[in-house]
Amino acid sequence: MQRSRIYTIAAVTVASLMTSWSNAATVLINHDFTNAVRNVGAGPTFSVNGIDIDGVTPLTNDYVISTNGNANMATGTSASNVGPGINGNSLFVLNEANAFSVTARFANTSLAVGDSLSLTATIRTSGAAPTTGASAFRIGLFDRGTIETTNNSNAFGGATGGATSNGYSDDTGYVANYSPTAGSPGSVSVKAQKRPVAAGNLFAGVSDIPGGAGTSSASNFAADVNYPVVFTLTRTALGSVSISSSVNGAVLATSDSTSPFTTFNELGLFFGSQFGNATTPRSNFIDDVAVTFTPAAVPEPAALGVLALGGLAALRRRRI
Repeated sequence: MQRSRIYTIAAVTVASLMTSWSNAATVLINHDFTNAVRNVGAGPTFSVNGIDIDGVTPLTNDYVISTNGNANMATGTSASNVGPGINGNSLFVLNEANAFSVTARFANTSLAVGDSLSLTATIRTSGAAPTTGASAFRIGLFDRGTIETTNNSNAFGGATGGATSNGYSDDTGYVANYSPTAGSPGSVSVKAQKRPVAAGNLFAGVSDIPGGAGTSSASNFAADVNYPVVFTLTRTALGSVSISSSVNGAVLATSDSTSPFTTFNELGLFFGSQFGNATTPRSNFIDDVAVTFTPAAVPEPAALGVLALGGLAALRRRRI
C-alpha cells in the first residue's frame, strides 16, 4: 500500500511539473502594415521597388513584389502599395496581367528535432471569384540562398516585366499549393511541394512530395472574403519535416523524409493569374503576416530540480 501511494504521488508530481516545461515562441515577423510605405528609391537589391515596413536600413523584413507580367504590377505605386484593406492598412497588388509573388526575409532559423516554424497571414481578392486553374495560390517557407543580382529586372522573377530570373536560383524550401477546381460553386484542392535548387521565380521548379495531397475544401475562393492562411513546418524525431497548412477549409498534413530542408529565412506568397489578369484585373490584399519559431519543449531548471528531489524522496521511502 505504501509503495503504491509513493508511485501515485510521484506520477502526480511529474504531471504537474510538465506544465513548467518551456517552449517559449520567438516572433520573427509580425507585420500589420500600419506604418508601411512604398519604397521606390535606391537601396539594397532586395528592397528596390519593395514595401518598406520599418524605415530601417538594411531593409531586412521588407517585402518585394515579383511578376513576369506587367512591370507596373511590381514597380508602379498605383499597382502595388499599402493602404486600406483587410485590417486597416494592407499590402496590395493590382493583378492586371499575370501571376505574382510577394516575399520577405527574416532571421536565419534552423530547426532541431521538435522545433517548428509557422507562417500565418490573411489574404483577400476583389472582383469576381477566381475560377478553375492551376496554382491559384501558394504559400511557402524558404532558405533564401546567396545568389542575388544588382539588376532588379533580372533578380526577382522579372520584377520589372518578363525578364528571366536568376535571383532565386539557389533558394530551397517547401510550398503548399492551392488550386481551384471546376464546378459551381467549385472547391480548392491542396498539395505539398518541395523546391530544390532551381531556375525561375521563387515558386518555379517545385516538385510534388509523394503522398502530399491534402483534403479539398467544399468551396472555391470567393471575392471580398478574408481568408486566414497557416503554413507550419516541424522537424520530427524520425529525421523528417512535417508540413501542415490550411486555407479556406482545404487542409494539408504530410511530411518529407528525403533529404529534408531544415534552415529557413524567407517567406513567400504567390497569386496566380486566377487572382487577376488583363481581362479581369483584381486587387489582392495581404495583412497580419507573422512568422513564429517554437522550439521543442524543454524542462525549466526549477522543474528539473524538483523532479530530482522527488525521485530521491521516493527512493528513500521505498528503501524504508
